[in-house]
Amino acid sequence: MRNPLGSGVVKPTRFWDEAGLPAPLLKAVASAGYKSPTAIQMMALPLGLAQRDTIGVARTGSGKTAAFLLPMLVHVDKLPRLTRETAADGPYGLILAPTRELVQQIEDEVRQTDCHCPARALAHTREAPIAPLPIARLGSAQTA
Repeated sequence: MRNPLGSGVVKPTRFWDEAGLPAPLLKAVASAGYKSPTAIQMMALPLGLAQRDTIGVARTGSGKTAAFLLPMLVHVDKLPRLTRETAADGPYGLILAPTRELVQQIEDEVRQTDCHCPARALAHTREAPIAPLPIARLGSAQTA
């Protein structure tokens, strides 16, 4: 894998203590019971921490959520806290998910960092079924 900053090779994160996460997030990782990074986390964490776009494909339960969530929390933690005056500058992070169940799983993952990270999470799901969008009817073309 090429270095996201241009030259050299990005080394995978083999152990949590070499991931470059701040101490509060390392505590969250430990309290969540993560012993060592999974394959997707080993490769995605260095790229995410370098704020590079990353696409990761892995099985359910492989740790994809933490692989993108932890770098996002590191980035958000470096930003100034939102106040009433700066509220329009937020949110600093937004995660979109296609299903209500996945939203809930992601929220559970975020909540594991609550006591270790000052970021707040809010999950919102659409309660009503999505209605089909109306399709405009086009008039038939007439030939002369």
